[in-house]
Amino acid sequence: MDIGGGLPATSGIMERRADWFVPMDEATFALWWVPASHIPSPDEGRQRLMLLRREDPTCHAFDLDSTFSSPVSVLTTVGHDLDIYRTANVLVKHYGEDAALEAAQRADAMLKKGSLDGQRVWKRVLAAIKEIQRQETCEGEASLWLTGPATKAAVAAR
Repeated sequence: MDIGGGLPATSGIMERRADWFVPMDEATFALWWVPASHIPSPDEGRQRLMLLRREDPTCHAFDLDSTFSSPVSVLTTVGHDLDIYRTANVLVKHYGEDAALEAAQRADAMLKKGSLDGQRVWKRVLAAIKEIQRQETCEGEASLWLTGPATKAAVAAR
């Protein structure tokens, strides 16, 4: 295998990257979803990077360790777990922002009853609620973009 410049992967270069690169204390790039027809400006990229540095990752700015699905991709997941998503939707409609708390409490109650299967189901409902709530805040976004200090403009990572 060749890793750029004709150097074999076994030469130990990647293992010695700590000798050449200093670990960063903060985010150095940000990813986010945008409408397919939108090309982000460098200023938008800087704003997303600052957002990621200030807050936990969200669909508005995230890193590779905490990626968020494309808003349209959740529709393909729903078909596989229709009952889970139906239950999650009912809880979101009924409890609003507290839907995740309600699902977590139900998962805990199942565990206290000794029902590991019940707990697993409610944890899946909880995950679906979080996905639905992320969808609501990320509505209409469709293309993934990446920016960082090494890029003079946002670079598409489609």
